[in-house]
Amino acid sequence: MALVLLAFTSCSTHNQIEENPQKIEIEAVKAKELSKKEAPIFRIAMGSCDHEDASQNFWDIIRVKNPAVWVWLGNIIYADTRKSKLMEKKYYSLFNDPYYKIFHSQVRVTGIWGDHDYGEKDVGKNFSIKKKSKELFWNFMQVDRSNSLRYQEGVYRSEEWNIGARKVKLILLDTHYNRDPSADGDLLGEAQWKWLESEFTDSSDYDALLIANARQVLNDKNSNNTWATYPKSREHLLKLIEGSPVKIKILMSGANKQFGEFSHLSFANGTQVTEVLTCGLTPLEASEDVENPYRVDNVSTQNNFAMIDFFNDAKGLAAQLSLNDIETGNEINQVELKGGSSVSATR
Repeated sequence: MALVLLAFTSCSTHNQIEENPQKIEIEAVKAKELSKKEAPIFRIAMGSCDHEDASQNFWDIIRVKNPAVWVWLGNIIYADTRKSKLMEKKYYSLFNDPYYKIFHSQVRVTGIWGDHDYGEKDVGKNFSIKKKSKELFWNFMQVDRSNSLRYQEGVYRSEEWNIGARKVKLILLDTHYNRDPSADGDLLGEAQWKWLESEFTDSSDYDALLIANARQVLNDKNSNNTWATYPKSREHLLKLIEGSPVKIKILMSGANKQFGEFSHLSFANGTQVTEVLTCGLTPLEASEDVENPYRVDNVSTQNNFAMIDFFNDAKGLAAQLSLNDIETGNEINQVELKGGSSVSATR
């Protein structure tokens, strides 16, 4: 397997980055020159878009990878309804599927919703049964009924993991419950933005910051269920990411089309963020190869899930991101973050 090293040049502002995508310098390195890695100290697996009526036997493929945590990135089910009883039935079907039941009994499960499990395609804050939908989501996530999250306007939240001396924070963003119908409006809502800003303020001493949601963030050329549809919100989020001193910053995103890819953005102040987009646990409509000026390596069009492996590194924490074939578990593409300062990709 060949290794491709990618060096990214930074531009002075977000807008300049978008107008003049970073140049990529590619250097091939023979597989025999690669050093074997030790076992990761922590592994996260993630995915999105699961038709609950399709075969769920792929959970065994993911389970044998031994992730400590599974993160849903949207479209846990395809409810596509305003009938709460039908939505509840679909959640029940997945939760009690024999393959998924074994999986969630052994792996910590968390995550966020997309539009199809929230209710219907592209619905936002005006969805008529959103409170009932929120209740069913929390039930599926097995959140205690006394938990204050149940009384929050949306399902956003954060989790923290101490991995030995290392600290990792996961931020889960809700891009549906408070979303304005117009692109001139807002994606998260005032309360969620205020909460998110405080989460970034409180994350300065973390080794890694993970931001999960159901929409691709970096690619501003794709307007299909992405943050590019809400440019003001996208700019706000990117400014928060740019201002964070955390060295390893990873966006974890789902979608509505069957594909996966990595994207990377270098900011003017020297900080960087890498995004993994993973979609299609079960078969979906094939995605056209849309332009992405921030893409690292090629688009993966087969059904896939993703993983993040964390390793101890001489410079601190290191991370390896991979896209994996859902049928075999085999690696499709890979990106490495070394000390938060460089990106390399293998295929």
